[in-house]
Amino acid sequence: MAEYAIETIGLGRQFGRIEALTDVSFTVPTGELVGLIGPNGAGKTTLIMLLLGILRPSSGKALVLGADATEEFPKVGSAAGVALDVHGLYEGLTALQNLLFFGELFGSSREVASQRASELLRTVGLWNRRHDRVAAYSKGMKQRLAIARSLMHNPRLLIVDEPISGLDPESRRATKDLIKHLTQNQSAMVLLSSHSLADVEELCSKVAILSKGRLVAYDTVSSLRQSRDVTFIRITLARGQGRASVDRVLASIKGVAEHSWVAEDTVQAAMAQGVESGEVLRRLALGSIEFREVREMGNTLEDVFVSAIEGEEEANHG
Repeated sequence: MAEYAIETIGLGRQFGRIEALTDVSFTVPTGELVGLIGPNGAGKTTLIMLLLGILRPSSGKALVLGADATEEFPKVGSAAGVALDVHGLYEGLTALQNLLFFGELFGSSREVASQRASELLRTVGLWNRRHDRVAAYSKGMKQRLAIARSLMHNPRLLIVDEPISGLDPESRRATKDLIKHLTQNQSAMVLLSSHSLADVEELCSKVAILSKGRLVAYDTVSSLRQSRDVTFIRITLARGQGRASVDRVLASIKGVAEHSWVAEDTVQAAMAQGVESGEVLRRLALGSIEFREVREMGNTLEDVFVSAIEGEEEANHG
């Protein structure tokens, strides 16, 4: 078995004079659930197309489970499953007919395809609707069926693009539970591309951040959080406290990088490493400022994402 599910080495792709992807190098061990995030135009789709061998790299190479995505395209095709934001199902067919068709397309016998389809329909919670035409399915049901279709040939790598976009809360939860199940119980590696940072933070063990074709961060969520130089504290004041007094005290505390009012009575302060929230509260108390609630916010993936993107932009303009 290959040591890595994905390995890219100096991977780049140009479209004419446009650098869509530049010198991207990272490795993903098998059994991981990795999030791929970035602004529109960051290169996420280009990276996915290179990993699948649909595009040829302008420089470097991409290995999928040890196989060169360009030179060994059939191997990659049999090892990877893909569920894009456009489901690509035949809506005039039933769910079962869809899976049987794609199973046989992948080279399975009718018997093997039928057994695999039955197993997957139960896994994605669609067994009782297997004889319904896909046209009658909700968007969430279609998304889960598309994931089932991508698993018909037992791939060891699943690439999923925007699986939860536009779904209602119940469908979101069902789809997220399905994705978790795949990595926990089938030893599959999942590469999840999404604009929903909260979903990526909840689901993924590692996150890769792309910006303008470059890989600007790649690590575990916890390590990315700890890499930032600031943490946040949110303070809700008692009734009758003046903003001007709070502004003066916070501005006088060394190590409070900035603060902003997030509500009429609530202020959020960014604290540099080494500054304790207790010191901030002590200084407020000494200034005769009363507060009724304090929350330490830590760093979210959104904070890390914005910081990484801004850092890349500053480096490019420096």
